[in-house]
Amino acid sequence: MEPPKLDLTDEQRAEIAKEQAKWKARAPVVQPNQRLYVRALQLEKEHRQTGYRDGLAEALATQDRFTEATEVAEREDLREEYRQYAEASTSHCGCDSRDRNDLLTTHVDRIVFDGKKQVTYTRCTQCGTLMKRDPHPELKKQLQREKAAVKRHNLTMTP
Repeated sequence: MEPPKLDLTDEQRAEIAKEQAKWKARAPVVQPNQRLYVRALQLEKEHRQTGYRDGLAEALATQDRFTEATEVAEREDLREEYRQYAEASTSHCGCDSRDRNDLLTTHVDRIVFDGKKQVTYTRCTQCGTLMKRDPHPELKKQLQREKAAVKRHNLTMTP
């Protein structure tokens, strides 16, 4: 059985569209990295209560708190991994004169969200140096284009 069709006037349609626009404006757009950060905060609280130290270390690492994660982790391999991230360079590795921001000479090792911004850890494919930096400029441009398209079409971004 098909539901009955509503006969709406143009004024009623305009009023409904206004109400929908108000609700859309109130609804926050939550990015996947923000969800991951909130989940990491929940896991941090849970693992502090249960005493699971390696889980707590991973929750801290997801929040870009690698120094704390190094101190908390029980397993030696995790401690070493988190220590490398904590000591990551914020400058280029300098193994040659080429631009270290080149997508062909670096690869993304890990992406975390520190509560304010996304932090990307990249590794040089030539010397293996771990670097902490903002996302590649081309990726930033792509994200800006996607956000503009979403705004232009009055949509919300979903993961």
